[in-house]
Amino acid sequence: MAPTFTLEEAEALRRQLEPQLRRLRELYHATRRSQARLERLRERIRLSGGYYALPETTAIVRRIQQRESAFQRFLESIQRLGVIVRDVETGLVDFPGELEGEPVYWCWKLDEARILYYHRPDEGFQGRKPIPPDRLRRDRPADRG
Repeated sequence: MAPTFTLEEAEALRRQLEPQLRRLRELYHATRRSQARLERLRERIRLSGGYYALPETTAIVRRIQQRESAFQRFLESIQRLGVIVRDVETGLVDFPGELEGEPVYWCWKLDEARILYYHRPDEGFQGRKPIPPDRLRRDRPADRG
């Protein structure tokens, strides 16, 4: 059974995970760029009648494999915590939780200041709703200043 998080717990974990999610997104984009470069290179080689096994293609393939391996490790380390990564490009993640006795997902994506939305399990991202203001105030950590 997946863990559930209070809004406060999800927010604390979000702050810890934000750098990892940014790195995950960087790895994703770097891998896609390398894959596109490899395809362009292979097409150029094919059109000139050559073979794929050139040092440059081998190096790109190795780089892609290393990035994919690092990506998978980052993703699994996040998922082991009970966080659901929905979309790497936007950094969209869900934290299983509960609101008014009902199961919900606290929904956040990179570049949002904090968790401000939730949705029910059957609604998905399209069903995102603002967390009730009284709940946000109740779960906001006290300022330490």
